[in-house]
Amino acid sequence: MQHLEWVLPSLLLLIAFGYKVVIDTRFGLADCIERLLEMPIEIIFLAGSFLIAFILKDAENQLFGFYALLVGILASLFVYVVSNRAKEAFLSDEYVRCGGLALASFAPAAYIFQFSVGLLLI
Repeated sequence: MQHLEWVLPSLLLLIAFGYKVVIDTRFGLADCIERLLEMPIEIIFLAGSFLIAFILKDAENQLFGFYALLVGILASLFVYVVSNRAKEAFLSDEYVRCGGLALASFAPAAYIFQFSVGLLLI
């Protein structure tokens, strides 16, 4: 199956998202959007687990892997803060600001996810 390295982790994220939205919680469009705005945090931590797997895969990967993980941890701080600000903007009906902040949190999370999956395929 093509692109399995992208499909399986993405499927896990979608399942986790589905649990947050549907299981034992109220379900509405606003709730779904709030959970979606939290998704970059989950994406970047999944990417962090891939970076750890890259470090453990081969001793030659350790130095670069630790630097990449450090950058990922710093990026996770940024993503966490910006995701929470996006959620606050959404709850305050500031939809344009919310959209900009959501983009600012999804972009680095998606890039680090793509980067970390790429490392595992080396």
